[in-house]
Amino acid sequence: LTESLGVERVATVVDSCCYGTSAPFSGECCHFSSSAYKNVLAAIPHLRDAWRFAQRAFGKTPARSAKDKTETWGEWLDRHEYESECKQAGSQSTAMWVVMGQFSWFLSCSYEQLRGYPAKVILDFLDSNDMDPRKMTSDSTTTLFRVHPSVSAFAHALAYGSEVRLGKAVGPIGPDRVIDGVAYDRVVIATEARAVPKVAPSVLVNGATDLFNSIQYQPSSIVIHQDASLMPTRRSDWRLFNIQQDEGQDMCQLTVWMNLYYPEATFDGDVFQTWNPFKRPANVLKDANFLRVVHTKATAQQL
Repeated sequence: LTESLGVERVATVVDSCCYGTSAPFSGECCHFSSSAYKNVLAAIPHLRDAWRFAQRAFGKTPARSAKDKTETWGEWLDRHEYESECKQAGSQSTAMWVVMGQFSWFLSCSYEQLRGYPAKVILDFLDSNDMDPRKMTSDSTTTLFRVHPSVSAFAHALAYGSEVRLGKAVGPIGPDRVIDGVAYDRVVIATEARAVPKVAPSVLVNGATDLFNSIQYQPSSIVIHQDASLMPTRRSDWRLFNIQQDEGQDMCQLTVWMNLYYPEATFDGDVFQTWNPFKRPANVLKDANFLRVVHTKATAQQL
């Protein structure tokens, strides 16, 4: 889409550091990079555990694949004997500890909410992103692209040639699709699920109101700051993505090192963006709160 819109993209680094007091490996950091070869070397101390996880996640048989399509992630964990390790951040499996932490921020949800996700969603993501450690035998690399200079360039390209009206109330929208005196051919409603019945009450089919009202959300917060205490203790462990998992916390904390993400930008010192901060950072530059949809097996079947 960005290519068709003529929006410039640039490659950026893809590396991460997983750490925290709930780590199953003596408080050390677990590093991942864009290089498969480096990841193999980093996995050597945890090779048996990583291989065990790979056999269960990627070594599929027809019977196992059928179960994967109907189970929640929690049911999948229980079936593969991870049940005592992943109900909270604490885990005896390094591979599963990393997976739970990564998906907590991928999906902006708690570990318990993650257990309710359809297993197929998580397994398909792992498979499509070549995360099978048994195949990491060459120095292949993973490249992450970002919009340049920022995502606002993408927003401007999408809105180019359109009339944008802000600060206006919308709804209720009837079958004639008239908004503010203008009849439209199509109306796309992009809002929180519970607002849909209020925005377009007359076009909902039977039962749809209950469906939209049943969608679950997880409150989230993001803070841009200059507090290095939310990063790994040793600067040498700092990576682009820094995922902290501590005992007593029901979600991970993700801190992005913005200097590494925008190497061409000039920052006044180190700048970080933290999702779900375990403590209020010092030197806050900006913060935001939002809601993120939490999918379950039930909502996936309803949709």
